[in-house]
Amino acid sequence: MLCFAVSVLLPACASTTSARVPIDLPDLPASQTQCRLPVMIPDTALNQSQVEKFWIRDRQSLVDCRAQLTGIVNLYEDLDRSLNQAGTAE
Repeated sequence: MLCFAVSVLLPACASTTSARVPIDLPDLPASQTQCRLPVMIPDTALNQSQVEKFWIRDRQSLVDCRAQLTGIVNLYEDLDRSLNQAGTAE
């Protein structure tokens, strides 16, 4: 009885085509694609050493942020592309 049910159902499964719908990921939120605000500089007179310290901290923060964001955006775009290729390949 079980063999009969399997023999009837398997051909039906094999002949159906699966619906391939593209998967559209939403855009990344702005919090994931924008760097933090620049380093806040105190509202007092600064000497050259202090200015350089703030400038270096600010520049390093921007470099680190850009590297991280590039990785996140590339990963997300690759994921989106992979999902859509998998959805259209037969």
